[in-house]
This record gives sequence, structure tokens and C-alpha cells, in this order.
Amino acid sequence: MMSKVVSANQTGVLLAGRGGCRLEELLAKNDHLTIEQYELVSRAKRYATEQSLKHIMTKRIPTEQQQQQKTLQRYQALVLMCRVYVGSISFDVNEEMIRQSFAPFGTIKSINLSWDQVTMKHKGFAFVEYDLPEAAQLALEHMNGVQMGQRQIKVGRPSNMPQAAPVIQQIQEECKQNNRIYVSNVHSDLNEQELAELFEPFGKVRVCKLVLTPNSETNQHRGCGFIEFDSESAATEALTMNNFDLGGTILHVCRATTPAENVTINGTLDSESHTNQPAAEEDIQAQLERTNREHNVGESANTSLTSDHHKTSNGYVSQAPGVIVLTNMVSPDEELDDTLQLDVYGECKKHGVVTQVIIYVDKAVKQADSDETRDEIKIFVKYKEEKSAMAAISNLNSRYFGGRQISARLYSRKAFSRRDYTNTD
Repeated sequence: MMSKVVSANQTGVLLAGRGGCRLEELLAKNDHLTIEQYELVSRAKRYATEQSLKHIMTKRIPTEQQQQQKTLQRYQALVLMCRVYVGSISFDVNEEMIRQSFAPFGTIKSINLSWDQVTMKHKGFAFVEYDLPEAAQLALEHMNGVQMGQRQIKVGRPSNMPQAAPVIQQIQEECKQNNRIYVSNVHSDLNEQELAELFEPFGKVRVCKLVLTPNSETNQHRGCGFIEFDSESAATEALTMNNFDLGGTILHVCRATTPAENVTINGTLDSESHTNQPAAEEDIQAQLERTNREHNVGESANTSLTSDHHKTSNGYVSQAPGVIVLTNMVSPDEELDDTLQLDVYGECKKHGVVTQVIIYVDKAVKQADSDETRDEIKIFVKYKEEKSAMAAISNLNSRYFGGRQISARLYSRKAFSRRDYTNTD
């Protein structure tokens, strides 16, 4: 029976087998090669390097695209979870009354109160959109059946959300296992340290963050925030503070739904967090670009960067994002629902990677053909690359949608980033 070889000592000269020599060694040994032959070998080396990198990309990209799609679906689900439907609204109730009633649960992004241009009265229902899904969840729990004006209002999720239901259900199940809670209606005089001390009896508070008012020099908070405990049990017990009367102010508490990395310092969903490209793909792209530059392959290696491009830290050249605005796509009299945002996303992604879709109601816009003013629905679409935005404009501008001729134009990135949706430049 043959015994297992544990170790073996080399007794002779080690010779390289066929293919055991590196290309540089071969080139060194074959100094009799002509210039033309040497150039052919060098080109073969470049080609082999490029094909190797491209092969790696081909295997990685499908997996990364699937992950990006999953991340985008979760972000879209969080956006949908920020909205609540309010029905059975009395005709003596106006938008400001709705805002005051729903504001204690979190920062309200918009209120779309249906309006009948014939009767000049609202139609008895509205959509309230918050900056965060936790605020919408608290509104669902506290406002359904509340007397407002002469009627008891009905509050629920928008009925046209079945396509996102599986993702929403998954997010809600996951949040039951985390250690974070959301707190709203925090008094303006209460700071983070005092709020943490209020919840310390339930367990050690790891992080207490109140969301800040944008562009505030005094770091004034917006009346809501997140608290993270050391344990899930402490977070569960802290939920008993819901409806706690703190000096005449009623605190509202629920389990945190939004991952910490998806919340900005101002308490809004981070629209950029789901668009980051995996570093591996960018590194490979950078290697390809570097290979081309080193070997003078491709005309793009010698072109200078324009103002529409930027260079990443590893040298990879990528195009800046582009934003377009679509108008006259829907009438202000129509009911705005969640399917519109998904429909726009589905249509616009044909022209490139879409990272954000926002539907904005511009109040009292003066009409070009008269002195009358009326609401205008603006749909903003942000693309990862400006060339995709230009392709979308070329395809969508003057196209008809539901009998209406769409207007599509490029929108200022700076205005969009600061959430200014009324810029006319």
C-alpha cells in the first residue's frame, strides 16, 4: 500500500515546463524578434488583459444589477409607505386643518386635496405624504375614525399598492427585529440628551438623533427622531411610551422602519443611498480605462474632461447625473396615485438608469394664455447620467399621453438637489 507523502525535498534542477515561463521572460529570451513581431506580441498581451477584465465584469454585472434592482425596489416601497389616504372629509375642512391634524406624527412633505374645478369644492378625499414612512404609520394608527369637522375621517394605505405589497411586508417584518424606535411630537425645547434620559429606564440608549430643520443655524430639530437601544427587548418595552403625556405634549412612538443609512440628517429618505455603484465594478472599469490609456487604445484616452463630467478618486471617468421635468402629463383635476410614479419610472428607465421620481403639485401657476392661475403637476425624473436624460427628452417631448401632449425639458440639478421644484431657468 502506498504511503502518504508528507514532504519532499528537491534533488535536481527545477525546469520550467511548456507555458511555465512568463511572457516577459519569453520576450527577453527571444531578443531576435523583429520590431513587427514584438509589436504583435504586445498587442496580444493587451488584448488578453482586456478580455480577462471584461470576462470578470460579465460575470459580476448581472449579480450587481440584481442587487441594485432589489435596493431600488426597497427604496420605492419606502416612498410608497410615506403616503396615507384620507377619505370622508367634510366640505368645511380645508388643507390647513388637515395639515394641523396630521403634523404631530412627522414632517409633512405634501398634501394633495382633490379639487373639483366645477363646484370649486374638494371631492372629499386627500393624500398626505410624509418625509418618512414611520410618520405615515403613526397617522394610520391614530387618525382613522377621528372626528374632523362634521365627519369621521377614514385613514388607510392607498388602495393601489398591491405591486409593492410583498416588499412592504418584508420591510415591516424586518423592522420588528431591530433595536430602533421612531419618536414624534417632541417638544421644541427638548434636546437629544434629555430625550435619551427619558427613555433610559427601558435599556441602554446607544444613539439618540433628532432630525434637524434644513438650513437652520441654531440646529433646531423638527420634532421627531430615532432612538437606538442596545437590545431588541428594550426597544419593544420603549413602545409603551406611545401616547405618553410629557408636560402637555403627547409623544407618539413606533418601531423604526427606515434603515439608519437611508435617513438624512434632515429626516428625509436619502435618494442617493440606493444608487451607489458597487466598488468592484468601478475598480474593473478603472483598470480598463487605465489599460487603454497606457497602451493608447481608443480615442477617449486623450479627450479632456468637460464640465458635464467628473473624475472619481480612482481615475474612472463617469458622466454627471441629469434631471428632467415632465409637465402636462396629467391634469390637476385627476386623482394622483402611486401607480403614476411607477408608470413614469417604467417608461423613463427605457432611456437609462433612473434613480428618483418625484411628483410635485405646483400651486397657483399663472396660465400663459390668461390671467387665471391653477395647479400644475410636475414630474421630476433624475437619471444617473445626463446623456440618458437628454435621450428621454428627445423621446418624450411632444409625445401624447392619455390625450395630453407632454412637455419634457432639462431641469437644474442644483435646484433639484435643494428641493426647489419651482425653478424656471
